[in-house]
Amino acid sequence: LVKRGEYSTYSYNGSAYMSSNEDSADFSIALPTTETAEEYQLYYNTYNSSSILSGRNVYLCADGSLTTDVSLAGTFSLAGSLVHTFTPLTVQPFAAGKIYCPEELTENMTIVVDYQVQSDLSTQDMSPTAVEVLIGPGMGQQDEDGRWYSTYSLAGLDEGSSYKLIYYSYVESDLIDTNWHYVNPDGSVVGADKAEVYTVPYGGAVNVVDFTPILWDTGNEDFVLQSGHGFTGNPESTTYTYTYPGATGLYVVFSDRTDTTLLVNGRSYDSSSLAGKTLELDGDTLTIVMPSLADYGIRRFGFAVERIEPVGGTKPEAAAAAVYTASGSSEEAILSGVKSGQPVRITLVGEYVSYKEISMLGALYNAQGMLVDLVQVPVRFADGSFTTSLSFAEYGQAVTLKLFVMDEDCVPKMADCSFSAS
Repeated sequence: LVKRGEYSTYSYNGSAYMSSNEDSADFSIALPTTETAEEYQLYYNTYNSSSILSGRNVYLCADGSLTTDVSLAGTFSLAGSLVHTFTPLTVQPFAAGKIYCPEELTENMTIVVDYQVQSDLSTQDMSPTAVEVLIGPGMGQQDEDGRWYSTYSLAGLDEGSSYKLIYYSYVESDLIDTNWHYVNPDGSVVGADKAEVYTVPYGGAVNVVDFTPILWDTGNEDFVLQSGHGFTGNPESTTYTYTYPGATGLYVVFSDRTDTTLLVNGRSYDSSSLAGKTLELDGDTLTIVMPSLADYGIRRFGFAVERIEPVGGTKPEAAAAAVYTASGSSEEAILSGVKSGQPVRITLVGEYVSYKEISMLGALYNAQGMLVDLVQVPVRFADGSFTTSLSFAEYGQAVTLKLFVMDEDCVPKMADCSFSAS
């Protein structure tokens, strides 16, 4: 930075590449013979480094030290020695941790970890110090449980600064959800509405956060209604329907990962406008139409409904009502988490691939025809027949059970089925 007068400056620049197998790198900056300045200041910046201060101008002081405060920059004479030697300013990371390889991941892929600066004036979407981390089976190190992980660290923010931790990937994957995600201090991966704000610690401390990137189908077992995930296009319009018998209205909670245009009970919602939102609808039926979508090679999550509740009760928070139990669990164990009037998805984990396991919606009515409860009925198909086990003792009265098929793939299988109770 040459100084042509008290208020006039002009910049010339050069570049140097620093290699890990060399202990130094040379740089040079050429000035034209027509340059009339007599003094200059020297500064540099670097990019894409987790151990050297990146993205900010670092100035050479008169004593040879370095500073990021421009008011402390040294001023040198163009008539004097023009040779300078310095070691780039290193930084203490303010955020670091492990990125665990998802068990389902079978090949290596690159995850970008970054921070989003938060301030009263603006939110900086991108920082110049994002780091790329390669994860995968056999990549990095293993913990005591044998899980593979790679490490990351972020630097470049001042103490006391506020930020959110994010990750994403430029690499399209049919397994890993490559969209922009936030990571909370407990390692949970969330959407923007649930992201927590971090503060850069004082005294050189580091915010340590470990996390595992989520898959496109992470949480599938929790959803009441959902599209396919990780798709690049939807060649034909697709309709999804859910009925809550006896309800006069519905609260419908959408996943914060929802990122596609939808038609909900006749009303259109664009792109991610339903992400994390709760809709209040009239009637007992939810109809979602996902229009046809051209294939542009960009993967989408699609949509997912986390909860559906009847209007008249407490408006639900965005969390799925779900009970998980291993195969062989008793009906008491299965229904222990069921609350009267609340639909519950029950997922049985099968031990044999020949089993086809689904859930049916069961509506329970008393002798007067009033709706008593709604439950998800676990059904196991094997050898051409199906079995399920439910206990009705907790209701203390005679009840009528109506079953509703929730999986279209099972309709042909059940067309000729007869029902018996024991």
